[in-house]
Amino acid sequence: GVIGETEITLNQLLNLKAGDFIPLGQSQTVTFSSEGILLFDAEVCVSNGLVSASLSRWHRPLRQ
Repeated sequence: GVIGETEITLNQLLNLKAGDFIPLGQSQTVTFSSEGILLFDAEVCVSNGLVSASLSRWHRPLRQ
């Protein structure tokens, strides 16, 4: 899945060096997909120093 997205300028992109960080903010909703099929949305944030994802919405009904 895509863990995060943000916007940076072309100048910022060209000036990135190994070890640089791109800030993504505190919490962000991301969509997880597989082979182009949307699966679910989740809130991604940092909790106790670890990246965590909390499911917020399914895109497809679960099969029984």
